[in-house]
Amino acid sequence: MKKIQEILGDLHDCDVWIDTVMALLLTERSSPGKDRASPGREGSRVTSFRHFLSDREKERKRIYRRLVRYWESVGVPHLG
Repeated sequence: MKKIQEILGDLHDCDVWIDTVMALLLTERSSPGKDRASPGREGSRVTSFRHFLSDREKERKRIYRRLVRYWESVGVPHLG
């Protein structure tokens, strides 16, 4: 159980980061007064958020696959 709890904790951490970064991206996009023609620092921040979001989404998929493999290795029916 401890191993499953650890993996689920890692999965949850990714979910929290994904939600947080999505909220930050939505805030950036909806902020009034942003000059879209010259993104400057804001554009760089959005790019960084997107890269981090992509990384967390990939990591979440990797962790989920790890959970499924472990779950099946201990003889529990398919998660599905």
